[in-house]
Amino acid sequence: MKNILLKYIGKAAFIMMAGLTVFSCSDDDESDNAIPTVETVQATNVTVTTAELGGIVSGGGNSMMARGVCYGKYEHPEITGDKTTVLKGNGSFSSIAYELEHNTTYYYRAYVAMPEEVVYGEEFTFKTLALKLPEVTTGEPANVSSTSVTLKGKVISDGGFSLQEQGVCWSTSPAPTLENQYMAKPGAIGEFEVEVDNLLRNTTYYVRAYAKTDAGVAFGEEKTFTTLNLREPELSTVTVDNENIGMFSVKVSASITNLYGSEIVEKGFCWSITSNPLNTGEHLIVSGDGVDLSAELKSLKAYTTYYIRAYAVTLGGTGYSEEVMVKTKTLETDWVTVTPAVPFLMGWCYETDGNKSANAFVGRNTNSDPLEVTMNPYKIGKYEVTNREFAAFMNLYGSDVVKSGNNEGQNIFFGIAECKISKSGNNWVVENGYEEYPVVGVTWYGANEFCLFYGASLPNEAQWECAARGGTTNKYSGSMNADEVAWNSENSGGTLHEKGTKAANEYGIYDMSGNVAEWIFDWYDTYSAVYDPDNLKPGKNNDKGLRGGSYDKKGDELRCMHRSTLQPEKSRKDVGFRICLSN
Repeated sequence: MKNILLKYIGKAAFIMMAGLTVFSCSDDDESDNAIPTVETVQATNVTVTTAELGGIVSGGGNSMMARGVCYGKYEHPEITGDKTTVLKGNGSFSSIAYELEHNTTYYYRAYVAMPEEVVYGEEFTFKTLALKLPEVTTGEPANVSSTSVTLKGKVISDGGFSLQEQGVCWSTSPAPTLENQYMAKPGAIGEFEVEVDNLLRNTTYYVRAYAKTDAGVAFGEEKTFTTLNLREPELSTVTVDNENIGMFSVKVSASITNLYGSEIVEKGFCWSITSNPLNTGEHLIVSGDGVDLSAELKSLKAYTTYYIRAYAVTLGGTGYSEEVMVKTKTLETDWVTVTPAVPFLMGWCYETDGNKSANAFVGRNTNSDPLEVTMNPYKIGKYEVTNREFAAFMNLYGSDVVKSGNNEGQNIFFGIAECKISKSGNNWVVENGYEEYPVVGVTWYGANEFCLFYGASLPNEAQWECAARGGTTNKYSGSMNADEVAWNSENSGGTLHEKGTKAANEYGIYDMSGNVAEWIFDWYDTYSAVYDPDNLKPGKNNDKGLRGGSYDKKGDELRCMHRSTLQPEKSRKDVGFRICLSN
């Protein structure tokens, strides 16, 4: 404790204060005026930039102002320099010194700050750790081809720091660094490798593995390799079996026409909905020897255009054929092509004498004009979707709820009595005699999923009304007389009827004014000044639109312009739908 006493103002002050302490009979006096003793403890947890420093304090009383550890690169550090500070009090304490220099010796000592002086403990030293880069070695390049190679490395040690990343860098000049081309991987002790392509043929490359930590970047020894002087194989254009293009598959064939002296490593077909597909995307490897290859590409989407190429991999690289475009088929049903007038007037009706009505604009202001809509030609189902078609969809789809997308988990349909579809074992079957009846009990989500499955959609409101009018001014779809074209509450006997048993409209489309009302794509809302079906938002009731009458309706509810609504998760015994192709 000799070093502590030397730091007092003077021995006389010490003797006087000590005398006061010894002879005081008041605990408060002792607490206020006691002389602290300070002991410095050895530094622990020393790293490259930090160290844990502490001490032990006894005495000092209420006059103690602060305690901690001061440190520096020179002897006798004081609190006017770098220091740590902790809460005042007696007993042991510890603190952390930060932002130290690596591989440096520091002097340190504990202190207590009093009103008139600073009391220091014994002085010690510690030395921060030296920066140590990770240790990494470079492996021998492997699988060298004309344009690709497998590069390897191994991290032996992280040097005491967390690995940030590791990888390989390469160049056509010696001593490559991260300023050249490189490929990184997450840091981890042990061996690693990367696949590098798009290299130049017949070219010598220099390569080094590397590892990166807070201490810096370390490189392994340099290796070299030379790419082969080979070419990618050439292939013939893909031949498509046009007689066997399905909704979900297509048969193709091709041949490798030139291997340029190399051997086949892999061959197959690749495809995409965008141009120039690669074998790193959707692809099918064709097994077997020889230069010919053929396959059936499956699990495609219906009514979708695909780009298809054959490919072959050799040591010279990967060669591709010219691409071909193939469009898969959609639902095999009766389609009608509609070419709308430009513009088409949506939302008006005519009285029985053929004159334009002055009112009856449902969902519109009574004095508003019809809404002009410009549309491209499209195809729409000649009939409403039948029980047979919907049961076949359910068996292919394999779920009674939507499987993916924004509507995932929504019910597709409810097995109400009028539906005539039920499950037998693992299959959905239709009651005999009802195969060609329109399906009912389907939710909007189910109708929408049916259409998407076949690469189609529900008709939007303008498409539906344009098809229903048939290019005429008729009040009902195909006639001024509802009984001729529509099963309704006055002639249906209160039940569904087989599709197409009333007269068609002028486009050859059936049942748009009766039998079942039909889901459309749109959310229901009042018409706006500009009709944009791609940007419609849910109305106040979050309902989807229904168009057309049904066997349970009559009169004005059968008109071409009639609109009604239903929540998309619900269904009804008199609601079905028909399918539409917009392209």
